[in-house]
Amino acid sequence: MELLRDILLGVRSQPWRTALAFLAIVLGSLALGVMTAVLGGLAAKSAQMLREFGGQVIVLAPAENAPAGPAALTEQTAAVLARNFPEALVAAARRYVAPAQGGAMPVAIIATDANLARVRDWRLLAGRFLDERDVQQRERSAVLSTGLAQAWGARPGELVTLGGAPFRVVGIVASGGSALAGATDNPVVAGGERVVFVPLTTSPTWLAQRVEPGAELDAIFVRLPEALPFAAGRARVAQLLGDPALTRAAVAWITPETILRGVRRMQRALDLGIGSITLLSLALGGITLMSLLVGNVRERVTEIGLRRALGATRRDVAALFISEGCLLTTLAALVGAAGAQGVLRALAGVPEIPLALDGRLWLAPFGVALAVGLLASYVPARLAAGISPADALRAE
Repeated sequence: MELLRDILLGVRSQPWRTALAFLAIVLGSLALGVMTAVLGGLAAKSAQMLREFGGQVIVLAPAENAPAGPAALTEQTAAVLARNFPEALVAAARRYVAPAQGGAMPVAIIATDANLARVRDWRLLAGRFLDERDVQQRERSAVLSTGLAQAWGARPGELVTLGGAPFRVVGIVASGGSALAGATDNPVVAGGERVVFVPLTTSPTWLAQRVEPGAELDAIFVRLPEALPFAAGRARVAQLLGDPALTRAAVAWITPETILRGVRRMQRALDLGIGSITLLSLALGGITLMSLLVGNVRERVTEIGLRRALGATRRDVAALFISEGCLLTTLAALVGAAGAQGVLRALAGVPEIPLALDGRLWLAPFGVALAVGLLASYVPARLAAGISPADALRAE
């Protein structure tokens, strides 16, 4: 209690400087709390996106705004990659949109082969994924995404209607895609909640004109071997795309780097914007606090000398000023973190801003403010500790 009383005495001696230092550290702590929560949310979103996309996955797609001409990707392209890169897993995909059973909302239909679930590392919730028999015999088999299976109340073994034709459900797969939806505009990659997977060879009965499947593809997925460095795997795929038997049409590459590009751009903007506010506020608070404590030392020379004469050690005097600085910054950090909670509650309804509301929201401002308090009070504490009873008498 005596220490607290001494600290409050020093604070009251310069109220305006105390208020300025306190407010600056509150603002810095608030900004740091918001930045910590958003950066944590972005890190969690990045991890989820990588899980959904795959850290060793490359997606090839026709380039946007490509001039008319031969198809960029065909079933022959997928066959060349699979034949000449046997260590990798290759899956071909073609996307349609078709009316669903019962006149409900349209669904995305991904016509693919037996490898797609393994390439994307999807988890089967029931039944199985498509197999080679489905593809070779052009079976009307269907695998439903989790959201679509729940919406339809469908289970493996039941029939669903796609474009007026019955398909037998053979499995339900957790295909994800919620995190990828904002990272890429390629619908084959992002998928979504209403997706049906059917064999690549199935006749697209849902089209207005009943035609057989063409050779053109909307995407080719390549899962590189885990032991192969990503750059080396990408170079090998690029080399195989140069096969003279394939077309020279432009191909777009979707990789983990392109998927995370938007998140990293947001992180850089956050570091530049909120990080600058945090740094400037804490620096202002620290400098103001240091000047406040130095002023306190000069005004309290007699008091400090008397303490020394009554037996206080240099360490006791230094601890008084360090405690004063750390108490002020710690209280300001708690107020700033509480303010950050209010700001983050207001941002919680914005889906574009992921947030991580955990203990770091309090620990980061507290730790940084404590460090600012220690640094700002170091020089004043040394000055105070160097005052002797003789100095106090001379000051009188």
